[in-house]
Amino acid sequence: MSRTATILISLTLLAVAPATRAATEAPHLELELEGRDYQALIEQQPGLFRPRLEMPGVFADLSDLLALGKRNLEFLDHLNSKRPADQKLALTSPALQPGYPIDAPKESSPRIIRERKAAIEKEIPAELGNILFENQAFPDRLTLTDEEYLAWARKVDGVYQGAARWKLQEPYMESYKARRTKDVRGYYHLTRATDWRETLARWDSLTAEEKSQYRAWVFDICLNAVQSASDCRTQVAAAERDARGILNLAERHLPAAQRLWDSYFKLGGRRTDITWRRDNPMLATMPFKNPSDPVVRKWLVDNVEDEWRLDGWSLKLNFQSGWNWNMAEVVFEPGATPHVNGLGGNTITMDANQALQEYGTRWTIRHEFGHVLGLPDCYIEFFDTDKDVMVSYQLDLDNLMCSRRGKLQKIHYDELKRAYFK
Repeated sequence: MSRTATILISLTLLAVAPATRAATEAPHLELELEGRDYQALIEQQPGLFRPRLEMPGVFADLSDLLALGKRNLEFLDHLNSKRPADQKLALTSPALQPGYPIDAPKESSPRIIRERKAAIEKEIPAELGNILFENQAFPDRLTLTDEEYLAWARKVDGVYQGAARWKLQEPYMESYKARRTKDVRGYYHLTRATDWRETLARWDSLTAEEKSQYRAWVFDICLNAVQSASDCRTQVAAAERDARGILNLAERHLPAAQRLWDSYFKLGGRRTDITWRRDNPMLATMPFKNPSDPVVRKWLVDNVEDEWRLDGWSLKLNFQSGWNWNMAEVVFEPGATPHVNGLGGNTITMDANQALQEYGTRWTIRHEFGHVLGLPDCYIEFFDTDKDVMVSYQLDLDNLMCSRRGKLQKIHYDELKRAYFK
């Protein structure tokens, strides 16, 4: 879940050097960015979002959807400017985090996004539709209830998010296609199927529907190991000619698929400044640069220390003043996409324009601190060339490093203990 500091620089460079795009790794984009996050990226990279002639297979002109989403956010700001502080409207909340489970992944494409927009335009109440779609002047209030308004505003914001994300990803489509090899759904589904080995051992007796399902799972496991779709198609076709061939193929590639699955939950970087000793096993401490603002310090304690504790164990921040190049710190930059400079990195960059007490901000610092400790994200996004869609999902909706719905789990504690307990 971190978002690399080079995202905006990379987008700028690729905007003027399209020939290099196929070989360039896509920058990291958190799976659950909000409309305001995309708005900040658009404002800082307007060249990527200007209206252009649509060229299917090259790029999509989604400028009208981006304009619709921007107007939606502007109208929300207008309404809130007329309301007291304790009655402000918000498009997001802890209860409304979407979640994209591995067995029901999200699929996106310009066609899908436009179909969503068309459905909204057809059904939206005329009062709000005239404002958003017909550019009617902003009224100071609506006859719709707050709940009715927010329900439709969130739908429109979803279209905006989809369009903006597609435009951010479009220059890196070859990179997203290559990420297909990281898709772990085959491993997930096969290893959770009842008696899957016995089932594959009687391959010739399976129905066509059963063969289709298991064939896809075994192909995915092969892809995790071999990294070549053409080679895996050849291997699967050859395996089907032998009674136990599919079972043998699955078992041969299963260890590599399992290592890939496990990698989403293991430390990808290790710190050297965490103190967690046997004489005090319920406490780990880590130095952290003392913020100049006491409000920020309290915010860190209230969120980081509140999240990173489990069953009596806790991690405490040891705030220190003075300069130390190897000490973790939080910095705030206007319009920044929150990120850490690598797994086990020291600099957490947050958006100075986002209120500290907003749910998204509080969740983000809890999640990003996991990257400081060395934990990776556990969600996946890739372009499926067979279906012509972007596919994304989270490996565990209850996991802090996978989803905004998630919390600290024992799997995190165990991994940290393995690395840092002495």
